Amino acid sequence: MGNHLIDLTGQRFSRLLVLERGEDFISIRKSGARKGKLEKNVRWKCQCDCGKIILAESSALKRKTFPTRSCGCFGDDVLRNLHKNYNRKQTWTLKNKSKQKDKEE
Repeated sequence: MGNHLIDLTGQRFSRLLVLERGEDFISIRKSGARKGKLEKNVRWKCQCDCGKIILAESSALKRKTFPTRSCGCFGDDVLRNLHKNYNRKQTWTLKNKSKQKDKEE
């Protein structure tokens, strides 16, 4: 079995569009049968929908659980929406409580 590099150029992974192959890097494997061995990791230059350019590993883009989906803006958007919905709910609750107080008086 040989390692075959699949060209990801032009493919989209959620908010990321792969532009070209980036610089590869060498790392030391931290677990498994080949622990302590050097391994080559392929990275790709990707552009996020927000415009930011990042380098992402092939494995991070293609994995099934927790893939790289954006430059980080996706998580920021999720938190912003959660915060906005929480504030909206709190405001609605406070308005209803004040209306109930007015009715009681």
